[in-house]
Amino acid sequence: MVALSLLSLLLAPAALAAPWRRDGGNSTFQGACSVPASAFSLPSNFDALPSSPNLVLMGFGIQNYTCNANGTFDSIGAIGQLFDVSCLFGTPEFATIQTDAFEAWDSCPDSGTNPLSAAMAQQIQDRFNLTVDGQHYFVNQSNGLEAVWDLTSSGPFKGNSNAIVFAHKVKTANSPDGSDNVAWVELKKDSGGLANTVYRTNTVKGQPPPSCSSGAATSVKYAAKYLLL
Repeated sequence: MVALSLLSLLLAPAALAAPWRRDGGNSTFQGACSVPASAFSLPSNFDALPSSPNLVLMGFGIQNYTCNANGTFDSIGAIGQLFDVSCLFGTPEFATIQTDAFEAWDSCPDSGTNPLSAAMAQQIQDRFNLTVDGQHYFVNQSNGLEAVWDLTSSGPFKGNSNAIVFAHKVKTANSPDGSDNVAWVELKKDSGGLANTVYRTNTVKGQPPPSCSSGAATSVKYAAKYLLL
């Protein structure tokens, strides 16, 4: 299991980034290419996309779990790499990039369960012509565990302290693609300037075993798309 406290030691160096753009009349950050809201089908209980996402990211990494006294796993967050995939829209790869990346990630023995390894990031970059644009992880805050999308230390927004969002889950839905996949999630911003709403969609794997021994911990590989508005 990759400890959250090791995050700062594991961050992969940024690769040369594809061009990104920022809307000069808006405080939001935008990806290199526009993807229409109609490209996404969200669960019926989620808020509808009011507009095209500012960012469409693909992430791969690990979901971390610890075993509770009832013999089932509780989530304790995730760690992953983030890639802007907006310019794949209009190609067959856009629909399958999270599955293709998961297969590459799952078959990469050198990285073990460390999605932040430079070797694994390089493999994704070379295979799919993508570059690392940031990291996804969780932090403990006064109001509990918060999800973070952080583009401040990699890619074109490196050094921009506003290119980060801390968010909490407000809605969830089972993956329509099978129970082995972690849930789709809608999250709302607590702080940061990167986005106001985040959707985790198109999840691939990541679910823990159905039972466990109390006190045990495990990390499970996954991939997903993240829509940032």
